[in-house]
Amino acid sequence: MGLSVHCIERLNKDIFNNSLNKDNRSTAILMPGIEILREAGIWKKISKHSAPLKIMRLADAGGEKGRIRYIADFSSKEVNQDQFGFNIPNYLLKKEMMTHLFGYQNFSIKYGKNLSKVITRNKEAITLFDDGTRISAKLIIGADGRDSFLREINNIKKKKWSYNQKALTFVVTHEIPHDHISTEIHKNGGPFTLVPLPSEGVNKSAVVWMDKAEIINALIAMTEKDFSYELQKRSLNVLGEINIEGIKSSWPIISQYAKKLYGDRLALIAEAAHVFPPIGAQGLNTSFGDLRSLSSLIKQCLEKNEDYGSETNLKKYNKDRWNEIYVKILGIDALNRAALFENKILKDFRLKSLKLIHKTGSLRNIAISSGLGY
Repeated sequence: MGLSVHCIERLNKDIFNNSLNKDNRSTAILMPGIEILREAGIWKKISKHSAPLKIMRLADAGGEKGRIRYIADFSSKEVNQDQFGFNIPNYLLKKEMMTHLFGYQNFSIKYGKNLSKVITRNKEAITLFDDGTRISAKLIIGADGRDSFLREINNIKKKKWSYNQKALTFVVTHEIPHDHISTEIHKNGGPFTLVPLPSEGVNKSAVVWMDKAEIINALIAMTEKDFSYELQKRSLNVLGEINIEGIKSSWPIISQYAKKLYGDRLALIAEAAHVFPPIGAQGLNTSFGDLRSLSSLIKQCLEKNEDYGSETNLKKYNKDRWNEIYVKILGIDALNRAALFENKILKDFRLKSLKLIHKTGSLRNIAISSGLGY
């Protein structure tokens, strides 16, 4: 749009670049997000690092024997798409994004900067930093994470709750090809998800293993041999022999949302606005929705020569995004709590609900469309 954009990064440049290289996670970007990457002119560079996700498979293994007792497949062809989206290794995704950004003359990034204060005026906001420097702008976009400093200094309240869960992530190689099927196995403690990765001659998938915090901590502390045994058992052999590749990382699972998405010349996006458990690839894909809404409103203001950082415009952004975010938070929360069921009656209820959605055409369409963000 021709606007001057300054990105403020708390980490210094070397630590930031090292953090990119060490990120062993991947991100499933659904088609609405892919469309944004295409509009930005970056998808062609990223696509070569991606694996298409053609089928979302939910497998219930909540029976007494711990075996898979029902499989529900949802195909992208049901919504006239070749795929639901693509799974991309994080470090490659971020590197391509950074390379692309440096192609813009009106973009800059300031590394090693800590924000200390924001002063708002009628037509601008002035950001002050620990080193005494300052930047003025018509709009500040708060993308500073779940512990957002910008959200706090604007006195925007949040609602947060935890599940005594952690997620463990790592990459695996496996005997049986994934065939572009993302498999989510529900047993107890949380889902175990295998997401396809680009193979390059070796069958690879990313794993997100959610369970009670004490169980994840115990898994991290295991010897390589013991962990491999538990991994094989939890995967239920759906991809044959499975072996971890590289390092493991973990983080606590929470749900959180800001009670409003704006402050004085401030728009909150991504985890500063909402945090989801890693179920159904809703985290970053909801953030893409924030980007689409905010950029659309800014574009409209530029066309009308209006102040895009005004309270009037930011209220429109809040109204446009709030309902979708709130409904998704509640939906993902319900799914996660269902995954935690240990009582046999509740596990059987979860199975019946899955069967009902899978076998009822209208419910299938709603589930697929809402999951994609359309």
